[in-house]
Amino acid sequence: MEPLTKISVIMPVYNPEEKWLRQAIASILNQTLRDIEVILVDDGSTDKSPQICDDYAGMDSRISVIHKDNRGQGSARNTGLKAASGKYVLYVDADDWMERNACETVYRKAETDVPDVLFFGATGFDEQKKESYIYDDFSLLPQSVFQKTLFWHDEDVFNHLFRINQTAWSKLFRRDFLIRNDLFFRENLQFEDTEFFFRFIVKADKLGFIPDCLYCYRQNVPNSFMGSCDQKHFDILTVADFIKETLQDNGVFEPLEIQYYNWKYPTVNLRYQNIKKEFKREFRKLIAENFRRDGLTNSKLGLLSSHARKRQGFFLQRKRFLAISFHEIVKKIKKKFKKTNDRLVRVVYSWKGDDRLHNWIVDDVEFTTEKVKKCDLLVVLNAPKKAVEVKARQAWCLTFEPPVPEVMHVFSSLFGHYDRIYTSCKTDAYPGIINTAALSEWWIGKNHHDLLTLPVPEKEDRVVWVTSNLDMLEGHRKRMAFLNYVRQNADFEIYGKGIDPIESKWPVYKHAKYTMGIENTFADDYWTEKIADSFLAYSMPIYYGCPNIGKYFPEEAMIRIDIENPREALDIIREAIEDHLWEKNFDAVVKARELVLNRFWYPRFVIHEMKKTDFDKLDYRKFKIPKFRP
Repeated sequence: MEPLTKISVIMPVYNPEEKWLRQAIASILNQTLRDIEVILVDDGSTDKSPQICDDYAGMDSRISVIHKDNRGQGSARNTGLKAASGKYVLYVDADDWMERNACETVYRKAETDVPDVLFFGATGFDEQKKESYIYDDFSLLPQSVFQKTLFWHDEDVFNHLFRINQTAWSKLFRRDFLIRNDLFFRENLQFEDTEFFFRFIVKADKLGFIPDCLYCYRQNVPNSFMGSCDQKHFDILTVADFIKETLQDNGVFEPLEIQYYNWKYPTVNLRYQNIKKEFKREFRKLIAENFRRDGLTNSKLGLLSSHARKRQGFFLQRKRFLAISFHEIVKKIKKKFKKTNDRLVRVVYSWKGDDRLHNWIVDDVEFTTEKVKKCDLLVVLNAPKKAVEVKARQAWCLTFEPPVPEVMHVFSSLFGHYDRIYTSCKTDAYPGIINTAALSEWWIGKNHHDLLTLPVPEKEDRVVWVTSNLDMLEGHRKRMAFLNYVRQNADFEIYGKGIDPIESKWPVYKHAKYTMGIENTFADDYWTEKIADSFLAYSMPIYYGCPNIGKYFPEEAMIRIDIENPREALDIIREAIEDHLWEKNFDAVVKARELVLNRFWYPRFVIHEMKKTDFDKLDYRKFKIPKFRP
């Protein structure tokens, strides 16, 4: 029996731009893995594509061309799969391309881990702006997905199922897995990738993930389906129904119900917003009929995200009261029994990030990044990247940057707009200044819920330091000097940007009893994730930074050093390890960890501070906060 071809690359072709088709084919033929077959399925193209495909087949024996009548991309992929002979299958669109090492990278990973499906990252390319960007690198998933193969029901996948990229490309499939489970695409259906995703994932025994961006997806392409905005977009309702049916048939719809509707309602709304005006009336009627069949009770609606509730209410012509009536009832009950009403906090922040990391409901307080027109409290983290206008009872600012003039002057110029400013910046220029610290984010690669339930991992007498080679501030330069001394005189594991990059601290912190936390600034009330991440990993921080850190965490939970006296610092560290300080003071480490999660994580911090004010006695005011200018 002849050995299988390693990978079959299947490309549906229907009237793409000639230059893009040539680029797509060339990117496959130039792969470093040579043992591949390329199946070009001409789906009834009416341009030069059939001849171009035939020409390439004449130049490279690895290419075969199938000409067929036009029946859509799903049909073309199915035709290609039936003709494929490779051990693995990749689907590539005719206007996209692949990195040169893509096939070799995914093949080696698949041969090592033996998943049914291997997911990999993708880069986007905006054809109109001529700009590249990260389209998907699984940054919304726990970093643990990269350390092992997973069953799709494992919580690291299951709890984030609707966040995973649902396209057919950027995935390597075992061909026998597809054939054995009859995993062909539904034909004559748009958005077939999304429907296919849920059918294949519930059949997979093992899934693998690699963050490498190996596929390049071209967006904003003229004459593409996504740009057509016609009645084909109606199919999103059919696809949503198929997905629900698949989840029900596999007995998992109930635990995934909230995820499903949080995905469905905004996704359908997006198709409605983009469709041409002449189709909107008909589409809206179909959407309303479909949403009514969902039959969601008010209690179920109350569990959805505010974004999903609003989209559902819009199409069912619910007034806001009906869309959140469950919450309103709870509010009235609380008011009757003199409990605190639910509060709405709008959050804006200065850095590039994922809004979903700032949308929470904690202790009956909803934190949202949506552009609501009215809220109880506006919270600005550092400064707004865009001008903000909102009616609120109060506006607060929380700063997380070092209190040095070259950094803080950018944010302090806006302090006059806030009622309170929680900051390490020492100034009497504004009456609302409160010198204290909170934590904006952590870099441990796990969400708040995961951290609350995380067991203590097995630990070893290791010292790990995750840092960077930045040298912008004086504190950076002091840290680098100490780093160079440590490299010459100690056996620490050192990682970080510009040194040995890592995606998350968790894999390297997990088994280390001791981790270095060296701040870039030595100032009261200024501490960061450098100490918090240590506690979150159940590690003892070897710390230099905030002089009054004992105001926030137990002193016995950490080892204090002075990096300006490096010899003495290393002696202190060696003595702590020999004295088994982690074991002796572990209870203090756990206490500090609880403080990070339940007191200083900024939503908890804000709620704690809100309790000091009777918001019901405050009037709404109009706040206008200008964007900050670095």
